[in-house]
Amino acid sequence: MTNPDEKSCDVIFLDTETTGLDPEADEILQISVMNNSGEILLNSYIRPEHKTEWTAAEAINHISLQMVKNAPLMSDIAPLISKIMSGAKVAVAYNIDFDWHFISKALEESGFDFENDTPELRCCMKKFSEIYGEWDSERLRYRWQKLSTAASYYNIPWRGQAHGSLADTFMCRDVWNKMNDD
Repeated sequence: MTNPDEKSCDVIFLDTETTGLDPEADEILQISVMNNSGEILLNSYIRPEHKTEWTAAEAINHISLQMVKNAPLMSDIAPLISKIMSGAKVAVAYNIDFDWHFISKALEESGFDFENDTPELRCCMKKFSEIYGEWDSERLRYRWQKLSTAASYYNIPWRGQAHGSLADTFMCRDVWNKMNDD
């Protein structure tokens, strides 16, 4: 893992895997953050403080209680997460709203307030959905596309298992850079 003080962190890419979809009731199980050079600033499982099972989420992210039982608590790594976030100018994720709700809530619960240091948030999913161009007439916006669709569209090979936060972070960075190159 790279020390965030030693590398440029102007733009960071991140992903979380969680126990479910509700940031008020669910918890982060895994978080990965890297800079635009692909240097990993953080990659950690997180032991939930309240949840002991997450069957539906486990079917997607393959993270079991056994995998996180000896992982640090969010309160243990919150200082590093806060430092990385407050040092970044831009944070990019595939569905940034989802990840950011979980991250900001977890940091707040751990006693960190970085409201004035929040990076500019950019959503790779929304940008790709516009490029992909499938209109959703019910929602009056472009239909959101899966990260795997973006990977296929740009013919980018996966580095690891999809729905693992590190593999998804690498893919988000690769898709983001491809969109900005075109």
